[in-house]
Amino acid sequence: MEVKKMSIDSMPATKAQIGYIKGLRRKIGINGQFDRKIDSQEASSLISDLVSALNTGQKIDESRLGMAITECFRIWKNNGWDIYKKHRKEFITEAVDTYWLFAEIAKKLESDVK
Repeated sequence: MEVKKMSIDSMPATKAQIGYIKGLRRKIGINGQFDRKIDSQEASSLISDLVSALNTGQKIDESRLGMAITECFRIWKNNGWDIYKKHRKEFITEAVDTYWLFAEIAKKLESDVK
C-alpha cells in the first residue's frame, strides 16, 4: 500500500489514526516503519485498506469507520482513559466493534426500507 506525503492544505493524521494504523499493520503482519507524515484523509484511506485486508470480501465504509473511531475516542478521552498505551488494545477493539455495530444497523435499515 503506497502512501503519499501530506499536502500543504490538509490536516495531519491524528495520533489515534497513526496508532490504529500501527495496530492494524501488526495484526496483518506488516513489518517495518511507514511514513507518519500523512494527512487525515490518507490515513483514513489506509485504515480502510488495512481493515479490508483483515476482513477480505467486505468493503469498509470510511465515513462510518470515522464516526465509530471519533465516537469511541470522544468517550474514552472524556473518561480520562489512556488509549495510547494502557488501554490501546481495548480502544481498538471497541472502535472496530462499534464500526460493525453501525454497519449492522445500516444493513437492517436498508433491508427494512426495501
